[in-house]
Amino acid sequence: MSIKKLLLELISVWESTKDPNEIAKSAYNVYLEFDRYLPNEIQFIIKDIMIMEADECMIIEVDEINTLIKKLQNFAESLA
Repeated sequence: MSIKKLLLELISVWESTKDPNEIAKSAYNVYLEFDRYLPNEIQFIIKDIMIMEADECMIIEVDEINTLIKKLQNFAESLA
C-alpha cells in the first residue's frame, strides 16, 4: 500500500467515525509501514495521534485531532 493511500485511509477513518481509538489504530498502521519515509513533521503528527489514544487520562480534543488530520491531508495531497 502506498503512503498516500494509507494516509487517506487514516483521514477517512477519522472523518467517518470521530473515534480516537480507531484513528489511533490507523495511525499505528501508518507508523509501522512508513514512519522512516515520512518527513519529521508528519512523523510527529502520527505519533501525537497514537499518544492521544494511549493516554487515557488525557482529554482528547476533537479540534486538535481535526488540525492534525488537516495537516496530514495537505501532505497526502502533495504526494504524487
